[in-house]
This record gives sequence, C-alpha cells and structure tokens, in this order.
Amino acid sequence: MTHHVPTPLLFDFATGALPEGPALAVTTHLSYCGECHAALLRLEEVGGALLQTLEPAAVDSDLLSHTLARLDESDMDASVAEPEGETRGLLPPVLRPYLATTLNGARWRFAARHVREARLPLANTAHRASLLRVAAGRPVPQHTHRGVEYTVVLSGGFTDRGQAYRMGDFCVADPSVEHRPVAMADAECLCLAVLDAPVLPTGRIGRLISPFLR
Repeated sequence: MTHHVPTPLLFDFATGALPEGPALAVTTHLSYCGECHAALLRLEEVGGALLQTLEPAAVDSDLLSHTLARLDESDMDASVAEPEGETRGLLPPVLRPYLATTLNGARWRFAARHVREARLPLANTAHRASLLRVAAGRPVPQHTHRGVEYTVVLSGGFTDRGQAYRMGDFCVADPSVEHRPVAMADAECLCLAVLDAPVLPTGRIGRLISPFLR
C-alpha cells in the first residue's frame, strides 16, 4: 500500500469534522492501513492532551441520565446475518451495513462502458457513495471533477497518471485533475468512490455517455 489519507483529511476525521461520505472513505482505508491508523491515534492523543488544558464547562445535572436513556433506546439490530463468502472477503466490515445485501445481489447499474455502479445509502445527501466495478484491463472514461472524489481500492487495482493503486490505497481527485484510470489487466477492480459533485466527462466517448455519469 503506497497511497494514504492526506494528513489534513485525517486531522479532520480525528476531530469529527468530516461528513459521513468522506468519513466512510477514510474509515474504509483505515481497515487496511496500519500506518494511517497509527497516525490517527497520534492525532487523537494530541487532541486529548489539548482537551485536558481546557476549563471544565457546566452541564445540566440530568445529562448523564439522558445519555444512558438514549443508549437504552438504540435500535441497532445485533442479529444481522453474516454475509456470504465473496462479500465477506471483498468488503471490510464498515461497508457491509451500507450494502444491506450481497455483492451479487446489489443493484448494479451501467455507469459507463466496462463500468458498473451500486449506490450506497448515506444519511447525508451532500455526498454520493458507490461501489464501482471496472472490468479487468479496461479504462474509466476520461474525466475531470466538479468537486472532490475519494476512492479506496477494495480488490484488484488500477493505474492512473503513472501511479498504481492496489487494495486499500486511497486516491483523492479534485477539479485540478483530468484523468482516465485503467483497471489492471489481471483482475476486475472493485472500489469505493465518494464524491460531492458529478464528474465531468472530457473525452469524446465520455461526453456521449455523460448522462449516465451524472
């Protein structure tokens, strides 16, 4: 693994400032990357030390009882079935509740030639999260970005602008980037993609199918 979460983004994650979509991408990368996980722990230690220097703030006397009551009201289902083998092998635990089915049972839609997409439900609609499957050896249409896109490789890999991205690698692309990622030839590329605005096709073929990419 050679591509990691940028330090400013990891700092925002440590402070709880990231929205759900980017936070999901960072958490997914952390599932693979001990180096970034260690860096996160260091940031949290610094944050904890800073909190110790603050003066205590007054709170309502019933705060504790209200908090405990909320915990008792949790509607989390502890009986969620263990996913089947391929899904368990390819998706880290943090992503499985978002899929709510198996990889084969997901609603895959045509996103571009050789590219299929399955949307993941986010409570915060400011971002879109998707699983993307790109056929082995095939490119994603050339495009740039109206916003920021975070990509985490879940299996296989791709090459982009002279760099290779493999399982667990983290990629950030913004409006300054125009690219045409290509899945590696030996296997299909499965990745998580989170973006805050639609991509903008720039190649001739990409412009023809751009309605599918919005």
